[in-house]
This record gives sequence, structure tokens and C-alpha cells, in this order.
Amino acid sequence: MTHLPVCHDFTCPTCGKSVITWDESTSSTQQVPLLVIAPSVPREARAAGSFNHYSLLPTTEQLLGLTPVLGAAASAPSMVAAFNL
Repeated sequence: MTHLPVCHDFTCPTCGKSVITWDESTSSTQQVPLLVIAPSVPREARAAGSFNHYSLLPTTEQLLGLTPVLGAAASAPSMVAAFNL
């Protein structure tokens, strides 16, 4: 985490976005932690809905302005609105 200040200009709301997610759950709920770090994300923000690993692809593609969203990710919810990206 010591490299995040280098990667982010926290004074620029459209600069530097990082998503850190865990790959596997050790609980029966199959929930994994996800950190969304960006100047536009409010402190301690939590999404009201749920996301899955496929949600990361439409989120990334939307942020990069790419279309169409590919494969199973096409029906996955994007995280852009939920985290004010």
C-alpha cells in the first residue's frame, strides 16, 4: 500500500483509481473484500447492492470508454455508480 500515494493524485477527482479484491472466500457466504480507492469515492463508502468478480470487467471497460462489454460480464452490474467513479 505504500505505492498508492505515488499512483494517485488525490487532488484530481478524475485521476487514479485502484480496485483491490481478494480472489477466494474462506467463509460459507462466499463474500470477498473489495477496496475501491479513488479521490471521488466517499470515505468508508459501501455499495448497497452486491457485485461479483464479473462486475470488475464492465467497471473497467466503462471507465476506459470501451464497448462492448464481453462475455459473462455483459450481464454483471458495473461498480461505477455505486462508488462514484
